[in-house]
Amino acid sequence: SPEVVARCAEFFCEHGQYEEAVRLYVTGGRYAEAVALCVEQHVTITEDLAEALTPAKPEKPAAGPAKGGRTTEAAAAGAEAKRTGEAESSSSSSSSKRGA
Repeated sequence: SPEVVARCAEFFCEHGQYEEAVRLYVTGGRYAEAVALCVEQHVTITEDLAEALTPAKPEKPAAGPAKGGRTTEAAAAGAEAKRTGEAESSSSSSSSKRGA
């Protein structure tokens, strides 16, 4: 459990084994504590440790229906059409004002 892992990390901190404590904080999902310990105790952040300190991005859902039942591509096409339509209507209304 994350609580047990955090207690283990605290044990390693108390015994001066900061790198191991950082790894345990990461294992327990306590990234803020891990980074703070690195800063406070001058733990060298290697490439492996940097990768471990970087939380995984949440996975995006597959390209299925987006909000309102439209696919992402359809929503993007609709947004583009709306922008284009607004641009055309504003240019046509400005040209009709010029002719008046």
